[in-house]
Amino acid sequence: MKHFFAKTLNAFFLLAIIFVTITGCQKKDNLQPSPVDEVKGAVRPTGTSLGTIITKEIGPAGGIIKTADDVVSISIPAGALSANTVIGIEPVTNTNLAGLGKAYRLTPHGQQFAKPVALKFSYQDEKDSIAMQEALGLSYQDEKGIWHFMGNHALDTTAKTVTYKSTHFSDWALMPWLVLSPYFKIVSEDEEVDIEALQYIR
Repeated sequence: MKHFFAKTLNAFFLLAIIFVTITGCQKKDNLQPSPVDEVKGAVRPTGTSLGTIITKEIGPAGGIIKTADDVVSISIPAGALSANTVIGIEPVTNTNLAGLGKAYRLTPHGQQFAKPVALKFSYQDEKDSIAMQEALGLSYQDEKGIWHFMGNHALDTTAKTVTYKSTHFSDWALMPWLVLSPYFKIVSEDEEVDIEALQYIR
């Protein structure tokens, strides 16, 4: 009688690490996508609103604004703004093909900051569908509709948060730069499974 078993996440992690090592994508301290000479991104539609925008006036002294469910938090340091500005966070549909969860429209759209502001996203609700937490980062959609993966400046695998420091506002979303397919599959002891590693590049 054949015995059945489930491949564990550790096996997937190992396969992913092997893939990354072979393609030369692994850095010493942090996994990041490999550089590519020329890339043309896919133009995607703009997301539509999924709820009420949350706003807060923040001035030159800086401040913090976050969603009621703590999924998104924006920390603006002193000196990033030259005048009082109404900062907003609005949940929108995620049109990023590799995006996780909702996207968020940070306003004023196109706002530029004199100092980087910390954008912190929680992936607590998405954790069960993520094979490699180390591949997580933030992405934004530009004025042409193209999503750009920016990576992360901090990854807290305990609190399940990703932080990226940006000097501009746009539509932002979580995404991994490496996806394993299938992520999970139950097979017999004599069965073979092909695992495809999909890499998203800047």
